[in-house]
Amino acid sequence: MIQETGDLLGAELTVIPQYQTAYVIFQCAEGAPADPVFVPAKIKGGTVEFTVNQEGGFCNGKYSATANAKGVRLSSDVSHGSTEFLPRRRSYWAQ
Repeated sequence: MIQETGDLLGAELTVIPQYQTAYVIFQCAEGAPADPVFVPAKIKGGTVEFTVNQEGGFCNGKYSATANAKGVRLSSDVSHGSTEFLPRRRSYWAQ
């Protein structure tokens, strides 16, 4: 959150592993939060891949998240090669 303006920037994701298919709850914010989406995901080792295709969504794209003990490095096809580090912590909404 940007204190001066109250804008929210960034992303939050929760990975829900299942027996055959994993899912991701994903929400991003560019000033204001987009609606969260629940999408299928592929897990390969420590990497989770998923696609967001929400009608009118400004965070649509293919995402790849690589996890370690401290958090997740998130990249997407719309980020033009840049990545975002998401530290492990309680949900923004749970605070």
